[in-house]
Amino acid sequence: MAHISKKKLPENIAKALRSKLVDMIRLIGKDHGMKHSIRELLTPTEGVMLSKRLAAIYLVYKDKSILNICETLNMSTSTVLRIQKIYDRGGYQNLRKAFRKLEPTLLEAIEMLLSAGMPPIVGKGRWKGFFDED
Repeated sequence: MAHISKKKLPENIAKALRSKLVDMIRLIGKDHGMKHSIRELLTPTEGVMLSKRLAAIYLVYKDKSILNICETLNMSTSTVLRIQKIYDRGGYQNLRKAFRKLEPTLLEAIEMLLSAGMPPIVGKGRWKGFFDED
């Protein structure tokens, strides 16, 4: 699980940092070395966390069952229910648009990830090899 400092940033600084993060991701997205840039930016844990969250949102979008999503992604029921609750209340609108645009390739990528099998939810080295360099 990713950790964040208990020391809060002033809201204006936090907002500016989020804005710069989005700008940086846009810039990285135009770069052919994006995969390596993302690996430099995110820890393996953060990469897994974001990958699983995106996959869970996509599977909710595809109207998969909560149990199926939990078992497939090795996620807790409470996490998937929280994602579904946000989705049902109209959340993730920008991701929904992206899913519609990217659906064929995104579906293939997620299915490839899932067919490889997710590692166990707990245990030493559970993500070993998941983000290894190619």
